[in-house]
Amino acid sequence: MNKTINRDTIRAARVIRTAQITGVSKRQVRRVCEGKCQNENVISVMVRMAQAEEMLDNLLINEIKSIVQL
Repeated sequence: MNKTINRDTIRAARVIRTAQITGVSKRQVRRVCEGKCQNENVISVMVRMAQAEEMLDNLLINEIKSIVQL
């Protein structure tokens, strides 16, 4: 029986990018996300990245809606 591995690639990319920006390890970023340790800098970077991605998604959706009239 084959097992499927569900990997959240968006979260993985955020972890890598946050680690690069903050100068901590990827493991440390994952531990902060899981709530096992505290690092305000990591949390603020993750939140800002998620907000920026949401804003870009909304802009893209609005542009698509303006191009494709349903």
